[in-house]
Amino acid sequence: MKKLLLIVGIMSGIHLGGGSFVTAKSQEQPQQIIVKVKGMSCAFCAYGTRKNVERLPFVDQTFGKNGILMDTTQGTITIWVKEGKKVDSSKLAKAIIKGGYEPMDAFLIREGKEKEILHFDSQK
Repeated sequence: MKKLLLIVGIMSGIHLGGGSFVTAKSQEQPQQIIVKVKGMSCAFCAYGTRKNVERLPFVDQTFGKNGILMDTTQGTITIWVKEGKKVDSSKLAKAIIKGGYEPMDAFLIREGKEKEILHFDSQK
């Protein structure tokens, strides 16, 4: 029950229109970000989005395929974050939108287990 209340509180209280992913829950930067993307179901179509996101300065290109794992069956983009780099949520949203998709939710992962759910404001 406590987990459910925490998730509901996070989901209803935080909207990302710009800035970084440092949140009230933790002042640590995430190690990975999993972004749920509306309408991303074709790998060929999502190629432009991949290129836009992997060019962002906070993407650690030593992991995955240039720091990005695209999962079109789940409609998600997993991004590995460079240690010590701030993640600019506004630039991330713009990179996804430029590729023709809409970012919905971001799941922040630290130490492989701690998760936090954040929402993007509508960017369109």
